[in-house]
Amino acid sequence: MASRPIVIDIDSASGGLEFIYPIIEQGMPTDETSITHPTNAISVVFIPTAEMLSHSKGLVASSLKYNIPFDHTQMDILVNAQLWETKEITDRNKKLLSMLGKAIDGVVIYENDMFYVVKNNGLKIEYSFEAEGLKRLGLLWKVIRNGLLESGSILIWDEPDISIHPEHFSLISDVLYMLANDGVQIFVSTHDYNFAKYMEIRKESGVNLMFHSLTKSSKTIMVESSDSFGNLQSNDIISSLDNLMDEAITGVNPTVVK
Repeated sequence: MASRPIVIDIDSASGGLEFIYPIIEQGMPTDETSITHPTNAISVVFIPTAEMLSHSKGLVASSLKYNIPFDHTQMDILVNAQLWETKEITDRNKKLLSMLGKAIDGVVIYENDMFYVVKNNGLKIEYSFEAEGLKRLGLLWKVIRNGLLESGSILIWDEPDISIHPEHFSLISDVLYMLANDGVQIFVSTHDYNFAKYMEIRKESGVNLMFHSLTKSSKTIMVESSDSFGNLQSNDIISSLDNLMDEAITGVNPTVVK
C-alpha cells in the first residue's frame, strides 16, 4: 500500500487569499451578474511530478491544433515555462536565481521551441540530457525568471523531492521560505521524511507552516492538520521509518508471512 502523502502548507502571515467562483450551468455562466471579477488576477503555478520541459518541441501547438487529450496540468507548466522572461529582475528574484543557478551550474533558456541548460562554462545542453533532479530545479529557476512567483501568487508543487539529491533539500526549503516571506502561498506534497523535516526545522518567523495528512476512508478523504510534523497521528512516513528501525534491531521482516 502506498503511503499517504503529507501536504505542507506555507503561507505568509500577512494575510490570506479569497477565491470567488462564478455559477456555471452547462459550461456557461448563468448570467453576467453572477460573476465577480477580482481586482487582481491570482497567478497560480502548478508543478506536476512529470518532467515536461524535455518534451516541449511541438507539443503545445499539436495539442491545440488536434485537441490531443493531454493532461492539462502538465501542459500548463510547459506553457508557463515558455512565457517571456521579465525585463526587470527584482532583488529577491536575483538572489533566488543565483541560488538555483549555482545548483544547476547555469541558466535555463527557451530557444526554437526547445529548452536548454547553458552551463557556466558555456556548454549548451538539451534539457532531456540533464539529470532528472536538476531538471526540477531548473524548472523552478525558469518560472521564477518568468516572473510567475511574485507576491500574492500561489505555488502548488507535487512532490518536489522526486529525483532530487538529498543535499538539495536544504536549498529547496530555503527557496520556498524566501518565496513565502515575500507573500507567495505554497502547497507541496511529499512522501520523504528528510524533506518534511527540513521544512519543519527551517521554519522562519512570520511564516505559517502547517502539515496535513490525507487519509482515504470509504468515499471520504479525511484531513489531519498540525503545525508539527511529528504530531500527525496518521503519518505513514514516520511509521515506515519506525518499522525499518524495528527490523534493523530485531532482524524480523514484518512483511514476510511465515
